Amino acid sequence: VVQGDEVLSFYDPMIAKLVVWAPTRVAALEKLRECLHKYHIVGPSTNIAFLDRLAAHEEFIAGNVHTDFIPMQWRSLLGSAQPLAKDTISQAALFILLWQDQQARLASHGSSDPFSPFRANSSSRFNASSSRSVSFSEQDKTVVRVRAQPSVGGGFDMEISRYAQPKPKKSKKKLSAPAEPLSVETAHVDGRLLREESNERGWQLHSTVDGVQGSVTVVQHKDQLNIFTPNGALTVNLHTPNFKSSGSALQVGNVLRPPMTSTVKKVMCKAGDAVAKDDILVVVEAMKMKFEIRAPRDAVVKEVNAAVDGYADEKTSLVVFEEQEEEED
Repeated sequence: VVQGDEVLSFYDPMIAKLVVWAPTRVAALEKLRECLHKYHIVGPSTNIAFLDRLAAHEEFIAGNVHTDFIPMQWRSLLGSAQPLAKDTISQAALFILLWQDQQARLASHGSSDPFSPFRANSSSRFNASSSRSVSFSEQDKTVVRVRAQPSVGGGFDMEISRYAQPKPKKSKKKLSAPAEPLSVETAHVDGRLLREESNERGWQLHSTVDGVQGSVTVVQHKDQLNIFTPNGALTVNLHTPNFKSSGSALQVGNVLRPPMTSTVKKVMCKAGDAVAKDDILVVVEAMKMKFEIRAPRDAVVKEVNAAVDGYADEKTSLVVFEEQEEEED
């Protein structure tokens, strides 16, 4: 198969066959795992991770294999969802930040005013922090938010916070502020991003996380970052909140904010408009994905701080509603 091929399920969906040889079983299995880690497949689901766990299983290495081996060892072979490691989160966040910087530079080059601050991606504000934020989702629905502050010596000082996934609320009362984090970690991260020569969709990310250097290949597919490391592949899900939900953490009080640094594509309301629940108010684009920012309830628009082709980050109050009177129980 080649990039762009469609893999169907009507016959045999095998896309590659791997055969290795070594003087001993142990050496052959080590070589098998090394080769499995070199597969970079994005799109269709594969059994690469399963084969990797199988080749690393103590009983399989020892040769204690029989026809019921997989059913008996299924629980350990299937694997379980594990929290993303700090290094993985840091690399994923760094990739997004560097990618956004590159897109901002490309946009400024095509502009009649390449030095315009409105096309800058630095998040700088007068009398305010210039931090930027990125959010991910883990398999257990935990939301991971990374706040990156540019460091004086280069790179970013990152604060990594985990939050429980907010649940939608049916109440029409004004929304509550985000909950306290479940955990907080910090990291100093620096690096550079290069286009992978052999794959137009892949990027080489050379990073340093708390002084430890590493290089990975990153491929974005829809709302996922596929990170290929020397020890295997990892998938990081970009957090895409449901803007129809009144429980979204990006809807604080009477303010609507974008999920990440974005470009405004459409503005569909103005100050004074009376909007209904689920009305589309603003459309933004981030990481080649479009987000429809909708009204969480019936409301009157007080302010609109968005302009088509303008940049907005997590601190930007795109739409501000008039205060809502509390309902009596």
